[in-house]
Amino acid sequence: MTTVTVQVTDMARPALERLKARLKDPATLAVLIPEMRAYLQDEFATEGAEGGSRWAPLSEATMRRKERKGESLRPLELTGDLMRSLTEAGAPGGYAETGTEGGDNYVEVGTRLPYAKFLVLGTRRMPARDPIGEPSPARVERWFELVAAELLK
Repeated sequence: MTTVTVQVTDMARPALERLKARLKDPATLAVLIPEMRAYLQDEFATEGAEGGSRWAPLSEATMRRKERKGESLRPLELTGDLMRSLTEAGAPGGYAETGTEGGDNYVEVGTRLPYAKFLVLGTRRMPARDPIGEPSPARVERWFELVAAELLK
């Protein structure tokens, strides 16, 4: 009688090891940076509605003052610097980074403009206006799909 030997090789193991390594690499999330900037652009275009909370309107006095000066009558758009810092790569004050903290990977798009905190928190004379908001579940799902596709490259 002849003996036949069949060797089963775990072909998935190398692919799973590569996937495991990519899951640990925060740079995999960099694919989200342009998506996050596009979301923030939509947030400014809708005056906060895209993120679920429309910004407080400008006061009548502020509107009159801005109108006299020929400035934008939209909230958070005095110079456009805040919007650019959040929506355009390389804009002054803006940043985007990926990293790992506490064992978890993260991606962050933000601004370091010193006055941004006053816009977010508000002051005695100005209501708080959150320029970030909260992305919709559909948008977050799209981001998830983008990262999944990136992991499987």
